[in-house]
Amino acid sequence: MRILLVEDIPKTRQLIRQILLNNIPGIEKIWECEDGPESMRLYQAHHPDWVLMDINLKNSSNGIQATSEIVREFPQAKVIIVSAYDELEYRSAAKAAGAVCYIQKDNLTDLIHFLKQAKN
Repeated sequence: MRILLVEDIPKTRQLIRQILLNNIPGIEKIWECEDGPESMRLYQAHHPDWVLMDINLKNSSNGIQATSEIVREFPQAKVIIVSAYDELEYRSAAKAAGAVCYIQKDNLTDLIHFLKQAKN
């Protein structure tokens, strides 16, 4: 499994990375970045199996817009929004942008379960 982790807060990025590595066997590679344009460049270069996308990103980037751009350019892309927000408007926007799942940061066990299930 190859993952692109898009998160602008380094400590949160490190936490998610460690949780993934400690709980999902067979992770081949995790690329990391902190904004939308960089996520597109990394997706184009590596075509990861999954993109884990925050909503608020560095340099005023928006994870919903970045998701939309990646999915529009690469329809096979599988993006999971991983956010602290739980408002319906964000969930609806994520779905409209092409995200396959929306998971809250305060319940990362849902992310582990989802990725393990998707792996099988």
